[in-house]
Amino acid sequence: MDRGNTLILCHKNLKNPLISEKILIDDTILEVTWDGKIIWEWVCSEHFEELRFSEEAKNILARNPGIKKAGGGIGDWMHINSMSASDQINGST
Repeated sequence: MDRGNTLILCHKNLKNPLISEKILIDDTILEVTWDGKIIWEWVCSEHFEELRFSEEAKNILARNPGIKKAGGGIGDWMHINSMSASDQINGST
């Protein structure tokens, strides 16, 4: 490609007290221009309430000792393996 935008699936290390007081490895999707400018960003933890976890699930996410630890935090709390772009706009195809 010699032009156009690119979607990047990556992660950020951050804190979100709705999930845990510990550091999270948080999955993020970026849209980047050909010149490297980030023009759109989606961060998983910013949508935590929309995921509608039960209280039990929230407790497991924040306290489960089996979750992979990283950097002193709870680590990879919501791992996304892939993403794809859709040409669907406003519910139409």
